[in-house]
Amino acid sequence: VFKAVPLPAAAVESSFIPYQEVAKRLNSAEQAMGKDDFNKNIVSYQNQIFERLIADKQTRSQAKKAKISVTKQEVDEQYLRLVNQLTDGDQAKFETTIKDNYRLTLEEFKSEVVEPDLIQTKLQVWFNQQKNLNNETFSTSDIILKKLNAGEKFEELAKTYSNDETSKNLGGDAGTIALKDMLPEFQSALKDVKTGETKQISSRYGQHIVKVLEKDGDGDNTKIHLQQIFLKQDGFNAWYTTEIKNIKVFRFIKF
Repeated sequence: VFKAVPLPAAAVESSFIPYQEVAKRLNSAEQAMGKDDFNKNIVSYQNQIFERLIADKQTRSQAKKAKISVTKQEVDEQYLRLVNQLTDGDQAKFETTIKDNYRLTLEEFKSEVVEPDLIQTKLQVWFNQQKNLNNETFSTSDIILKKLNAGEKFEELAKTYSNDETSKNLGGDAGTIALKDMLPEFQSALKDVKTGETKQISSRYGQHIVKVLEKDGDGDNTKIHLQQIFLKQDGFNAWYTTEIKNIKVFRFIKF
């Protein structure tokens, strides 16, 4: 049995981007902007959308090499965070917004906007976890942890080492934060943490040496009072740019 295959617009390693996908994105952009405005810079918009699709495939390819994937549950949770941030939890209002601004259905928005962004974020967290790619930062964190274990005060080390200008002058005091309002990488690292415990956490922004001053409540009502020493990491973009140059891209159409 032979089945017709949609013509590819591009190939990123072994993954194809069908022409229909490019046409669909272009149509959505035209509807969102209006035909007249879209046509004024049509070639520019066509190339931007095409290259964005290619960039998404490159990110997925790089994530696959790092054994990173996202689940439907993670996508749904990230979507709900956006709803809470942008429309105070009003899902109907948010869905109307994405329909009017993106010309996408809810499921299309999740797969074409939320999921690629989530993969990129998880790849950045993965990069920040790699000691061999962040030698200087991990050397500093090792020094800090040794000083803490030797009895030096967290407050003084925060003032000396932390890159968080807001909390460093408060001895690293980051205040009390609801666990459900934290970044996902913090939620997973701190859900079972105990008062007095010190942990090192890799986030999308860098390394965080955190001390739990107080923990109250449980489940969605959990609140944690934290001190932190934040070490910012800036190497991801340079590393990523270098890595994707090694990903083979074939463009079969030109605008």
